[in-house]
Amino acid sequence: MRQLKEDISFFLHQKMFVVILALTALGSYGFAVTHESIGIDDTMVGVYLNDGIEVLMGRWTIYLINKLFYLGEFMPHITEIGGIMILLLSVVLYCILLRRILGEKIGIGGYTAFACAFISQPFLGGLYLYYYHSGMDVGYLALALSLLFLLESFGRKGKKYFAYLTGSMLWLWIAVGCYESFIILYIIGLIMILFFRGMTDQNKLTFKLIFQKLALCAGLIVGCLILRAVIQKVLIAIFSIQSGYSVESRTLTACLEFFSDGNGLQNAFMLIKKYWLQYFVNAVVYFPVLVYVLSMVVFAVAAGVLTVKRKTGCYLLLFLGMMMTPFLLTLVEMMPPLYRTCQFMPFFIGCAVLLFYLVCNHKRWKKYGCVVFGFVAAMLIWNQAYEMNRIFYMDYKRYQYEKEVLTDIAKEVTQKYGQGSTVIFTGHYSSPYELADYYYIDYSSKEFGLICRLTDWLDPHLKEKYYSPYGYTFAFDMYHSMIEWGMYAFEYPGREFVNFLRMHGYSLQTVYEEALIQKADIYSENLPNWPEEGSVTEMDGYVIVHF
Repeated sequence: MRQLKEDISFFLHQKMFVVILALTALGSYGFAVTHESIGIDDTMVGVYLNDGIEVLMGRWTIYLINKLFYLGEFMPHITEIGGIMILLLSVVLYCILLRRILGEKIGIGGYTAFACAFISQPFLGGLYLYYYHSGMDVGYLALALSLLFLLESFGRKGKKYFAYLTGSMLWLWIAVGCYESFIILYIIGLIMILFFRGMTDQNKLTFKLIFQKLALCAGLIVGCLILRAVIQKVLIAIFSIQSGYSVESRTLTACLEFFSDGNGLQNAFMLIKKYWLQYFVNAVVYFPVLVYVLSMVVFAVAAGVLTVKRKTGCYLLLFLGMMMTPFLLTLVEMMPPLYRTCQFMPFFIGCAVLLFYLVCNHKRWKKYGCVVFGFVAAMLIWNQAYEMNRIFYMDYKRYQYEKEVLTDIAKEVTQKYGQGSTVIFTGHYSSPYELADYYYIDYSSKEFGLICRLTDWLDPHLKEKYYSPYGYTFAFDMYHSMIEWGMYAFEYPGREFVNFLRMHGYSLQTVYEEALIQKADIYSENLPNWPEEGSVTEMDGYVIVHF
């Protein structure tokens, strides 16, 4: 603890580090802090945290935090500020982790660029659209401590060795209790530790060491998952957690069935093709994916050079691990992971920035390399922050538009039928294309033509899932219409609209009887769509609103 305090103090006393990191945080998250928007899941925070759905999904950490620091009602400003502060502390810990490996080989400018590239990585914005960010900030903090314990276990023996490994597993347990995908970051973190330790001293990297540490990592992950299952059952029993909601869960049985049936190999190959499209081909049109691909190129070049220079294949093996590890989540999910679940991405890109720093500061071209690094780092951080702002601004526009739609409906209902009326929403709603036009490219564009050339040789039908009347969509999970989701969220049509309107001062009611909902659907088949005259009408004492 004393050493950790000294390391934290070192970075907090570096004025350039603190000032630039604070400005990057302000530029990346300032709009989100000052412009709240209510989106999907935000209307049912109490169900997740107070009723315990998070525990049923295995995300127990924030559930327990909610018992100490109340989060069970939508109150965005304090959670945004608190989350950013925790994220900033986390990135300092990741800097400490890397500094303990690389030491003075990296100047404070390099660590500053790493930290800024980390916190401005746009995929983080995908979770910051949610009220308490799915506990991502706490997860990053716990995972950083887990990796620090893991690093300290290197070279240790006896009781201290097992103590550090136990600490690493327990912190990983807490991180996975926030978001399951932190397991991927844990593996990537170990690979980075091995890669950078080998760069500083070749004697610290052997094939035997790599396989030993990866096997150890697998054991710690298994132990973490066992603990996760245990605390899940304990919390369900202690707090009598029950739910009538269908909670999606990927089970081992489902995965085995997916890969063991007659189409098992075909299913696996399809996952590879989809992953190739989403995490490599989309670099043509989506800046965050382009940065990931370029980061992969940086490590590929470094691994190739080190392989030749040091006459060992260890670096190529570690690079292969960097490429394959993120795909593991695809196998578990049986689909390519959503961009917002890529918790490894900010750390991976930040490490690529550090590696580029080492290249630019080579003694052969250090004089000009510093200028090149500064320019590239500034360009990267600016564009990432710009992309982050775009995510928040688009979500804010979406919220303002959908708030106007729903409050206009509420006004008409209350004027005709009174406050407290029982409303049944029917039909289907499509969010206006203009609210998310950035995430579409025209089929006649040069970019789409290039995407076709990169994929059609492999599978001409690969892109069809992402086709829409407006064009090819490349970041579908970074934009969510609250109304589209709320129509049938959690098997209760329109209930989240009522919750949304209650948050805006309208006390409407809804129904849950399936027979009555089906009757309303049949009744509304010939009704005009909102906002046309007659789209709000009455049926047996209930108000029908038809989209």
